[in-house]
Amino acid sequence: MSNIETVRKFYELFEAQNADAAAAMLAPGFTFTSPQDDGIDADEWLRVCFPTKDHFASHTVIALVAATPDTTLLYYEYTLHDGKKYSNVEAHTVTADGKIARVDVFFGGQI
Repeated sequence: MSNIETVRKFYELFEAQNADAAAAMLAPGFTFTSPQDDGIDADEWLRVCFPTKDHFASHTVIALVAATPDTTLLYYEYTLHDGKKYSNVEAHTVTADGKIARVDVFFGGQI
């Protein structure tokens, strides 16, 4: 599976809220960073950031591209249940064995 396919699958599992399958895709030492989270580990990410069904109404992938041999960039838009729409970019670092080692989120603004 290519890194783009790996990240697409990971994102699909996030959208489906399949925590067990998403957790299985995480590399040992996984870290997640966003403007609200600074280098949290897999357990904290699964507890705090993963459950989103009560927050997000929909997600739309705009672009998913390879930035470097081990990093992809995912640009997406999402709509909250209150109808407000936003965009974000995520950089995913993928290991040689196809695991997600790191996710860095860059918040966009309201659309």
